[in-house]
Amino acid sequence: MRRKGLTGIFLTFGLIIIYITSLIYIIPHFSGTYDNSAEKRINNMVFLLRDTADLAKNYLDTAARYSLQQAAYENGKLGGLESIDPSRATKHENVFYTLWYRNGDVSPDRVDMLESIIEKTNNNFMQYTDDGSINALIWVTIPGYDKPIISNIDNQSLSLSISGDNLLSVLHETEEGDKITISKDSDIELAIRVPYFALFNDAKSYHYELIPKLPGCKENEIEVKNESFCCVTTSEVVESSGGCKVKVETITKKKFLIWNGTDAVFEPIRLVFLEYEANVVEIDTE
Repeated sequence: MRRKGLTGIFLTFGLIIIYITSLIYIIPHFSGTYDNSAEKRINNMVFLLRDTADLAKNYLDTAARYSLQQAAYENGKLGGLESIDPSRATKHENVFYTLWYRNGDVSPDRVDMLESIIEKTNNNFMQYTDDGSINALIWVTIPGYDKPIISNIDNQSLSLSISGDNLLSVLHETEEGDKITISKDSDIELAIRVPYFALFNDAKSYHYELIPKLPGCKENEIEVKNESFCCVTTSEVVESSGGCKVKVETITKKKFLIWNGTDAVFEPIRLVFLEYEANVVEIDTE
């Protein structure tokens, strides 16, 4: 699904700038002060194309930023993975969750988390670039992009690097038949303040604290609230007959602009998973 809502947000502000820039060139023409020489027209068009290329690059940078934030949001709801592995999935209230514990530790590690957010970020970013162009008053050709490279920065931020296979180019042909092309580097290099691995560390820490409490399944021991400088972790016993099933949520205090399927809204990023300890019944075979 293409996130047209976010695409519109990304482009609106930049388009306003381009419209204002266009008026700077157009209004003098009607006021009689406009220099109508071919050289002046070309110079004015160069300025307009340059601003259009800048807008297109800002759009791509912003799309990459929100693709990563969206990936963190979407993966977090699936326990930190791009999709729920059927071998460690369970259903609660008609919603599938990832199990981090099922009579043994099956939680993801940092490599799992990183690989999953790279894959999801790539899928999200492709939704903004797969048309090969964007209309910023003038059509701008978008190059193809490699899969993102994402790495953790001090648990509070993520670095995002995406290499383009060509320059970002804007082409215009004048009335005289002259072709003007403005090109700029299409590579994307960002540091994005999303505390994804701080979120993971808090969740993992609580996960290990919770495991020895599962056999007893006492709500007063399990349902506690842990708070750190970035995140809040809460838990709820959702099943206690036939075993102990606990829903855990670690939520960032900061909110991020994400697409919830209907609207662009500000929400925290959350890591949601279930823990399950089945009752073991010993059978006397003698």
